[in-house]
Amino acid sequence: MFLNVLYIRDQDVTDAPQATLVQQDGKSGLSIADGGKTCAVMFNTIGPVGGTVKITGANGAVCVDKALATDVAPRAALPGE
Repeated sequence: MFLNVLYIRDQDVTDAPQATLVQQDGKSGLSIADGGKTCAVMFNTIGPVGGTVKITGANGAVCVDKALATDVAPRAALPGE
């Protein structure tokens, strides 16, 4: 698995949170801790396309726990098409 992690920060911020590889049965992904919050994104490595995103607040409460999209909706026509 190859995954690029991009951080968008103000120019004067020189550090970035550390991304940590996470591997579980049938899934691989990463966990990033920043400002007390933790974000984990996992991708299925076997079976159907898919995965999850989970964001946990500084107090340990789960803010987001969702499945990743498994399909793409058709795009709407652009003006002039």
